[in-house]
Amino acid sequence: MEPDYSKYATSELLDALESIDHDEFPERVKLIKSQLERRKVNNDLVEDDEALSSKEKKLGTGGQVLLIIAALFFVWLSLDAVNTGTVSLRGSTYRYETSPFIFLSVLAAYIFAIVVCVSRVIKARRISKQ
Repeated sequence: MEPDYSKYATSELLDALESIDHDEFPERVKLIKSQLERRKVNNDLVEDDEALSSKEKKLGTGGQVLLIIAALFFVWLSLDAVNTGTVSLRGSTYRYETSPFIFLSVLAAYIFAIVVCVSRVIKARRISKQ
């Protein structure tokens, strides 16, 4: 089944062209190049904002600041957990010595939240520079 490249954003087409195996899929390479050329000729470039509207909304400055604050909060929780050896979850306190699985799971969740927040801000900054 061939992908429908007409629904791809221009940046997605460029990524696909860069990552596709040109020897194995010459027909797809041709389709991607023709779609890019068609958009240049018709001045009908699909903006990334339109592609994002179907997948996710563009993150504004306020959202980025909120995510940075959330990331800092999770950094603080993580450092506090490592320093004290305890985490609080739903009104209960878990110590590393008594419940290492729960302690490490909560710590991993904090770190995951940090990574998600920071990566979302980085992605939003990249999109805004384009």
